[in-house]
Amino acid sequence: MVRTQIYLEDEQILKLNLASEKLNVKKSELIRLAIDEYFSKKDKDVKWEDDPLDKSIGSIELNVEDASVNHDKYLYGNHNE
Repeated sequence: MVRTQIYLEDEQILKLNLASEKLNVKKSELIRLAIDEYFSKKDKDVKWEDDPLDKSIGSIELNVEDASVNHDKYLYGNHNE
């Protein structure tokens, strides 16, 4: 495990403290559970088979020198211009 610090809103701290006491679980464990739940739901929404990167694995040959920096530009187009 890696120790990290986060900033939470006052209301979030209050809810976290109440849940921790009610469930008799450490706050850090509740945060880890919430993160796991968030990403398990997100993973279900992601359709990797539609992602250009997934389709291109093993078949891309770029004749550019900045592919490692500008890979999104080459895969998805430059939407910032």
